[in-house]
Amino acid sequence: MKYYKAKQVIADGTTISFKGEKVIHYAKIDGVEYLGTEDDPVAEQSVEIAAQELTYAEIKPILDSCHLMKTINGMIENEIAEHYSIQQEIKMVKLPETDPARIAYQTYVDACKALFRPMKQQYGLIQ
Repeated sequence: MKYYKAKQVIADGTTISFKGEKVIHYAKIDGVEYLGTEDDPVAEQSVEIAAQELTYAEIKPILDSCHLMKTINGMIENEIAEHYSIQQEIKMVKLPETDPARIAYQTYVDACKALFRPMKQQYGLIQ
């Protein structure tokens, strides 16, 4: 995945924004869009939008707080909630790490996270 930030410019009633196929829009902050794509679309971008490639480390804080990440994390939470209530989870984390119930809980949580890891990777949210 390649990551970019670009301005969205409105000139003469026309909106100029980042172009490309299969572009994922992660966030828009102060008029700057943060995006990801598998393609290499920078050559076809308008100069006005000032498209700039970002490293994963540079965009990671945006990814961690974007709507898409929150949605997938909510799916993980729902999956966990099918087996453990909030009260049960609080109880589990208070148990010693070697307690069989805590181990079973942690194993289930890890399995739920692993279930959604490919989706996060597909959308460029994690590497």
